[in-house]
Amino acid sequence: VNKQTKQTMHLLNGVASLAFVVCMGSSSHAFQTFSKSRISSRTPLFMATWSDARAVREYQNFLSTGKLELDKTADCPSIIVTSDKMDPCPLAKALMSVSGSHQDVVLQAGEPIPVMDCPIYVTLPATELAHFLQTGVDPDFEKRENLVFFSGGLEYANIEQVLKNNGLCRDDTTQVVCTGFLKSDGRFEDNSIGLGQDAMGEAKRAGETYVCGKWGGSIEERLLRKDIECKILFYREWRRHMWERTMLDSVFHLVGAVRTEPTTLKDVSLYYEKEVSDIMWQITNGLRGSMALTLAYGFEERLYSMADVDDEPCTLKPELYPYLYGLFDRLSATHAQYINYAKDERGLLAGLEIPQFWANAADKPSIMRQGNFRADGVI
Repeated sequence: VNKQTKQTMHLLNGVASLAFVVCMGSSSHAFQTFSKSRISSRTPLFMATWSDARAVREYQNFLSTGKLELDKTADCPSIIVTSDKMDPCPLAKALMSVSGSHQDVVLQAGEPIPVMDCPIYVTLPATELAHFLQTGVDPDFEKRENLVFFSGGLEYANIEQVLKNNGLCRDDTTQVVCTGFLKSDGRFEDNSIGLGQDAMGEAKRAGETYVCGKWGGSIEERLLRKDIECKILFYREWRRHMWERTMLDSVFHLVGAVRTEPTTLKDVSLYYEKEVSDIMWQITNGLRGSMALTLAYGFEERLYSMADVDDEPCTLKPELYPYLYGLFDRLSATHAQYINYAKDERGLLAGLEIPQFWANAADKPSIMRQGNFRADGVI
């Protein structure tokens, strides 16, 4: 009986599908008699539905995490790890200033970390993070998922490889692009910039605070106490914005620092836009081909908008090569040329050993093609 029932249902489905096709074909002229206003009123709806990238992004997030929405954790008393607890860094002070009624515990790097189910804010600069993870955090530490890491700017830079080396670059690891609320001089305020509205009528902003992972809700709650906007994202989307910020910290500073006269980020945006744009597009092609990473749409507009209002002097720090400039040397020949010029002609990176990724670039044509997602050139 069950078999007959299934066969009957299968047949009815086939008949219904055939009837629908015949009906559509025989009455196609009926659609032509609709008023022009009705057709035009429906068309934008279909276009808006199928051109909205958010649906694709939500589906990708669901496939990678099994969740349609992110879980938000409430703020609570936390642990803050800093280089010097007697004189905490500006980031540590900023986090404590928005703790509300919660009493945070401040630890110096190397001190034992209590086993508590709360955020552990690691406010160490990029240059100290690897040593801390290797010596200050026991591999068997039960609450490794509670560690919160910061990136962005010339102090925290890009720490993705450091976290990967220590098995901490995961979806549930909490990471923050802290340049959205912490200025280079230590001031604590909202750094985001309004850019009007997008095609969907939603507000566009640049330089926002982005967070992902387990304790995203706790960080958002703290920042809202200072009216600082914070976006909680899935790791896939957060990573895009983190690498976007790395582009500003590396490319803009590099192009400005090699000048003979003092140059700010604002000057770079105004006078060296083409040079910066050429390097950035080389990098985006390289990121797509080597890391399967595509920056979020509109990254150029956001980066130039942030640079337009930033009077920070352009500078190169040799100790940041593994966390900023060195990340792009292998992806952009022009970026590598600037680095070599800064070292050999301007003496800005003296003593730094720079790998020669593009030594034979002239004899070896690139296998990357504009708009092609395969590195072997096959479409």
